[in-house]
Amino acid sequence: MKQRITVEQLQELSEEQGGRLREWWRPVAGDYFTALFSGTPLNRVISNVSKRYEGQIRDSHCNVWEIADCLPLLSIGQCIELGYFLGIHADLTIPLYQDKDYPLTWYPGRKEEPIEIIDALWGAIKTRI
Repeated sequence: MKQRITVEQLQELSEEQGGRLREWWRPVAGDYFTALFSGTPLNRVISNVSKRYEGQIRDSHCNVWEIADCLPLLSIGQCIELGYFLGIHADLTIPLYQDKDYPLTWYPGRKEEPIEIIDALWGAIKTRI
């Protein structure tokens, strides 16, 4: 089961949407994020968010990043939390089916292929953010 959104999914956002996502995000140790390094997105894990250096985070490789240059690779839980913040919790019903090929996936329609829960949540979020 896919646990997080991908860099490619974040790239679907406009600059304005990315800015709103960044405003909502409160980085904590253990969060996954992506940042551009020489034009290449790097996926990192936050090891420390220092109050001393507001607006910066340190990754598990001891690199310091400006939060303004980063976007979170949201987990399922963070997507649910953001969904509540955006008011989409009442609009989203996800019936779950246990299936040997697709455990805990969402079937948005009887004729459609199953998709991952994180992708269903992200689809709803990116239309509202």
